Amino acid sequence: QGKVVGPGSPHAEFGEALAMHFDGNRSWVSCYISTLSVSRPLPLPGGYTAGALLYYIGTSNKAAKGQKRVYGQQGKVVGPGSPHAESGEALAMHFDGNRSWVN
Repeated sequence: QGKVVGPGSPHAEFGEALAMHFDGNRSWVSCYISTLSVSRPLPLPGGYTAGALLYYIGTSNKAAKGQKRVYGQQGKVVGPGSPHAESGEALAMHFDGNRSWVN
Protein backbone atom coordinates (compact mmCIF):
# COMPACT_ATOMS: atom_id res chain seq x y z
CA GLN A 1 0.00 0.00 0.00
CA GLY A 2 1.34 3.42 -0.93
CA LYS A 3 0.62 7.07 -0.28
CA VAL A 4 -0.23 9.64 -2.96
CA VAL A 5 2.31 12.46 -2.78
CA GLY A 6 1.36 14.45 -5.88
CA PRO A 7 0.81 14.30 -9.62
CA GLY A 8 2.89 11.84 -11.63
CA SER A 9 4.30 11.98 -15.14
CA PRO A 10 1.50 11.35 -17.67
CA HIS A 11 2.08 9.23 -20.77
CA ALA A 12 0.20 9.52 -24.07
CA GLU A 13 -0.50 5.78 -24.28
CA PHE A 14 -1.18 5.00 -20.61
CA GLY A 15 -2.78 8.25 -19.44
CA GLU A 16 -2.65 10.16 -16.19
CA ALA A 17 -0.38 9.24 -13.31
CA LEU A 18 0.11 9.88 -9.61
CA ALA A 19 3.34 10.23 -7.67
CA MET A 20 3.29 7.45 -5.06
CA HIS A 21 5.53 6.70 -2.10
CA PHE A 22 5.79 3.05 -1.01
CA ASP A 23 7.49 1.87 2.19
CA GLY A 24 11.04 0.77 1.47
CA ASN A 25 11.54 3.23 -1.39
CA ARG A 26 13.81 6.26 -0.92
CA SER A 27 11.61 8.46 -3.09
CA TRP A 28 8.33 8.51 -4.95
CA VAL A 29 7.56 6.68 -8.19
CA SER A 30 5.14 7.64 -10.95
CA CYS A 31 2.24 5.15 -11.28
CA TYR A 32 -0.40 5.21 -14.00
CA ILE A 33 -3.90 5.51 -12.54
CA SER A 34 -4.93 2.35 -14.42
CA THR A 35 -2.38 0.41 -12.29
CA LEU A 36 -3.71 1.61 -8.93
CA SER A 37 -6.68 0.50 -6.82
CA VAL A 38 -8.17 1.34 -3.42
CA SER A 39 -8.93 -2.37 -2.97
CA ARG A 40 -6.47 -5.19 -2.31
CA PRO A 41 -5.30 -6.80 -5.56
CA LEU A 42 -6.48 -10.22 -6.68
CA PRO A 43 -4.22 -13.16 -5.79
CA LEU A 44 -1.19 -13.71 -7.99
CA PRO A 45 -1.08 -16.72 -10.35
CA GLY A 46 -0.66 -19.98 -8.46
CA GLY A 47 -1.84 -18.35 -5.23
CA TYR A 48 1.63 -16.94 -4.53
CA THR A 49 2.14 -13.69 -2.64
CA ALA A 50 4.64 -10.87 -3.12
CA GLY A 51 7.77 -11.67 -1.14
CA ALA A 52 7.45 -15.46 -1.49
CA LEU A 53 10.76 -17.21 -2.16
CA LEU A 54 10.68 -19.65 -5.08
CA TYR A 55 13.27 -21.65 -7.03
CA TYR A 56 13.68 -21.33 -10.79
CA ILE A 57 13.36 -24.78 -12.38
CA GLY A 58 13.31 -23.78 -16.05
CA THR A 59 16.20 -23.75 -18.50
CA SER A 60 18.94 -21.28 -17.57
CA ASN A 61 18.99 -18.24 -19.86
CA LYS A 62 19.93 -14.60 -20.17
CA ALA A 63 17.41 -11.96 -21.27
CA ALA A 64 18.15 -9.18 -23.77
CA LYS A 65 18.70 -6.63 -20.98
CA GLY A 66 21.17 -8.90 -19.19
CA GLN A 67 18.87 -10.36 -16.53
CA LYS A 68 19.67 -14.00 -15.83
CA ARG A 69 17.55 -16.95 -14.81
CA VAL A 70 19.64 -19.83 -13.53
CA TYR A 71 18.29 -23.32 -12.86
CA GLY A 72 17.98 -23.85 -9.09
CA GLN A 73 18.42 -20.17 -8.21
CA GLN A 74 16.16 -18.80 -5.50
CA GLY A 75 14.26 -15.63 -6.26
CA LYS A 76 11.60 -13.41 -4.73
CA VAL A 77 8.10 -12.88 -6.14
CA VAL A 78 7.62 -9.15 -6.78
CA GLY A 79 4.22 -9.19 -8.51
CA PRO A 80 2.33 -10.33 -11.59
CA GLY A 81 4.36 -10.92 -14.73
CA SER A 82 3.54 -10.40 -18.38
CA PRO A 83 1.26 -13.24 -19.50
CA HIS A 84 2.75 -15.95 -21.69
CA ALA A 85 0.82 -17.30 -24.66
CA GLU A 86 1.16 -20.91 -23.51
CA SER A 87 -0.27 -20.60 -20.01
CA GLY A 88 -1.59 -17.05 -19.73
CA GLU A 89 -0.01 -16.78 -16.27
CA ALA A 90 3.35 -15.48 -15.11
CA LEU A 91 5.05 -14.04 -12.04
CA ALA A 92 7.55 -11.20 -11.91
CA MET A 93 10.60 -12.46 -10.02
CA HIS A 94 13.75 -10.81 -8.72
CA PHE A 95 16.94 -12.87 -8.63
CA ASP A 96 20.16 -11.74 -6.92
CA GLY A 97 22.59 -10.22 -9.39
CA ASN A 98 19.84 -8.82 -11.64
CA ARG A 99 19.11 -5.10 -11.75
CA SER A 100 15.38 -5.62 -12.25
CA TRP A 101 12.70 -8.28 -12.26
CA VAL A 102 12.14 -10.94 -14.92
CA ASN A 103 9.09 -13.04 -15.89
